[in-house]
Amino acid sequence: MSVTRQRRSQQRGAVAIMVALFMAALCLIAAFTVDLGLVRMDRQQNKSAADSATLAGVAALAPPKKAGTFYPFAGVCAALHYLEANSPSVGSFATSTWTDGNGAATPVDGCDPSLATATCTPNNPSTWARFVGTTSDGRFTVHIQSGYDVSDPSFPEESLPSLQTDTGDPTWGNCDQLAVIVAQTRGTTLGALATSSDGSVIRSVARVTVAPPKDPVSLLVLERHDCQALAITSGGAGGRIEVNGYDDASTGVHLP
Repeated sequence: MSVTRQRRSQQRGAVAIMVALFMAALCLIAAFTVDLGLVRMDRQQNKSAADSATLAGVAALAPPKKAGTFYPFAGVCAALHYLEANSPSVGSFATSTWTDGNGAATPVDGCDPSLATATCTPNNPSTWARFVGTTSDGRFTVHIQSGYDVSDPSFPEESLPSLQTDTGDPTWGNCDQLAVIVAQTRGTTLGALATSSDGSVIRSVARVTVAPPKDPVSLLVLERHDCQALAITSGGAGGRIEVNGYDDASTGVHLP
């Protein structure tokens, strides 16, 4: 009888050990899953902020009325201001530096009005603009640059065949590209084991497409249909061009 009781006691002890080990493994898996989810959420939020800032930057980089002219400091400054205004956790910088594409420090702050009209020279990094800032808590480091060479060795995806030929218009020599890179450090966490040693690093690159001038749509329509809708009247200062809506009925649009 005593032998049977001893065996039962040993079995209960073995079960307790197995349950403890199972619970420890379950807690570890749960912690890893939650932590990895937080890392993924960080990446998504940072990517969204970088995408929006990049779009804001290219609007200032290449104004529509000046096709083929690029203002790298104006573009980088616009992207920076967007982050500061809309993503305070990412855009509140305690330390920052401004340099050109070669790493040489700029004589003044990159958002100084004197640099707003500085133009980019194709394939000349000394005319590019680069901002690097770190937040006060040390969690975020933001890198904004234009021009930007997308063949950045920091991003291994550039070695993919589909991206090796996607380098932009060689005419503009990287002046047409602006990048926002956000690196976040979350400390020593289980989820961080699935990412790089620096935590999460994301990049957004925007490229300006400079299209050749096009004929006005109205003239294309008129030329294609050859409906004799334009009538030119002479008379010196009183001369005008009449645009007819149909047949000979004038729409009343007179261009002196």
